[in-house]
Amino acid sequence: MRLGALLLLAHATALRGRRRWRDRGGFTTTPEPQREGWTFSTRDLFTEEEPPQVAKWTFSTRDLLARRKPKKVLMLMSDTGGGHRASANALKQALVARYNVQVDLLDIWTAAGVFPWSSSPRAYSYMGKRPMIWRAFFYGTAFYPVRLVTRLLHDFSLRRRFKKILRGQEPDLVVSVHPMCQHVPLSARTWLEKVLKRPVKFATVVTDLGSAHPMWFDKRVDACFVPTQRLAKNAKYYGVSNVINYGLPLRREFSQKRLSKDRARKKLGLDRNSSTVLVTGGGDGFGSLEKIVDAVAQELAGSNAQLVVICGRNEEVRKRLESRTWPGR
Repeated sequence: MRLGALLLLAHATALRGRRRWRDRGGFTTTPEPQREGWTFSTRDLFTEEEPPQVAKWTFSTRDLLARRKPKKVLMLMSDTGGGHRASANALKQALVARYNVQVDLLDIWTAAGVFPWSSSPRAYSYMGKRPMIWRAFFYGTAFYPVRLVTRLLHDFSLRRRFKKILRGQEPDLVVSVHPMCQHVPLSARTWLEKVLKRPVKFATVVTDLGSAHPMWFDKRVDACFVPTQRLAKNAKYYGVSNVINYGLPLRREFSQKRLSKDRARKKLGLDRNSSTVLVTGGGDGFGSLEKIVDAVAQELAGSNAQLVVICGRNEEVRKRLESRTWPGR
């Protein structure tokens, strides 16, 4: 009896073990379930498959500088004479050559389109040919009460237009090269800073040499560049703090490929052994240019000197001076 029970127990145990072995796989193979996503197995370490190609990525600070959005510089000027635009073009040429900037020139008085200020270039041309009217305008607007009223008129009629112009440009830096581009543009700049919620710098570049109209100087500017020590004192007198005596802006053509004095005089047909006096009346040859030339010629009479006069675009004065007989050279 005991022997029979032991045989039955052994047989049942063998059957149970055979079922477990079959359930675990046995000789049959079943496909592995599909796993979603990424799985890892030690078998991957021993496979000879090449890893996927990954594009190389390099980093350089030059890439940041090259891809950085250029700063916007807005040059404010007016075509009242040729010197203001010439200075603006010289500054643009230098800035673009040295920095990652976008420079735009704007005759803001003409762009505003508000009469009579939009006709400033024509009014300037008219007054320039009539020295008495020009002198009265210059010294009249320099008188403080008149200057104050003029600023109020500009502010009342132009501030809204100037705000719209600056909002469309959204500059990082505003540079003024004209005496009438200080007061109202500075007020518009203050408004623009609040709208953009970032600083907008403002600089003035004075393009006059010996004397300058008081409207050139406004103490709200971030920097004021002047060409002479005399104008540096004038700027400080009117309350400008950051004054920089840096000379006048010059185009690249005046600083490169310089000729020697002898070769330059030969090219211009001037005497190499005589002193040379240069008289210029600006781009338009305005003012009392002819009277100044007469006075200088009388002083130079009998001396070993030659006189050169630049009349700009004033053909009438040039023809009158050429038709005259001059003492000396």
